[in-house]
Amino acid sequence: MASVRPNGTPKIQPLVFQDFLKSDGRVLLFSGATRNTELMGVVKLTQSHEISWIMPKTRETFIFTGRLFIVCAPTLSHRFGSVPRNVSTPADRESIGSSFSSISTTAAQDEFWESTRMTIWRRLSPTLRATWTWPSSGEHKGPGPSSTEWSAYRDITTVKPSGPVVSTGFKYLKMDALDDEAMAGAPSKGKGSADEEYRYAHNAALDNFCLLVFKASRVDHATPGNASSPPTRMVYSSNKDGAWLYEEVNP
Repeated sequence: MASVRPNGTPKIQPLVFQDFLKSDGRVLLFSGATRNTELMGVVKLTQSHEISWIMPKTRETFIFTGRLFIVCAPTLSHRFGSVPRNVSTPADRESIGSSFSSISTTAAQDEFWESTRMTIWRRLSPTLRATWTWPSSGEHKGPGPSSTEWSAYRDITTVKPSGPVVSTGFKYLKMDALDDEAMAGAPSKGKGSADEEYRYAHNAALDNFCLLVFKASRVDHATPGNASSPPTRMVYSSNKDGAWLYEEVNP
């Protein structure tokens, strides 16, 4: 994603695509980390964002213009804002023609987005999931890969769950998703045990994990040419009703 640092210099923010939102064809879901203060600042302070996506096999290029929204852990919503309200979700359709109040509709949207966040979290590979236990990307590295100087529980950008401080550093290279019962501590062997440390590390990683919800309003799609045909380029724009208009332009 294209962005600008606070000092005015350009910055490319790498994003990991996770899924499309089935209830709204204009929405793409990416994963992010709330401890990435630079990325969180770009999303919160900028009203328009642009993402470039290149297909490695076909060499097609998609440039999406739109807006990103943060879906974080409910305990961090006071810092990163509420879930996106102008994205079509099943909660919106259920409220049409019903006696739902605005409060109950908002609660249904909150529940939908947290459920979506948890679904993506459990779908991640154990290797990728473990990266949310690691120190913040780009910061000075400790004396070695086994350094335990950093802890999610000392990180000022992370919610502070109750329990002992657990320093993880790069200890976890794989992490399985815990079910609700395990996250609540049901299988714990007691304070200070390996199970207890793993649970705290998992829950802190889950608090750091967020969804970046991108609602596209414009798509610039370019395909490369070959020996028998020139390259092509189509520009798609979404209107207020969600319908797409398109125009072929010169590549």
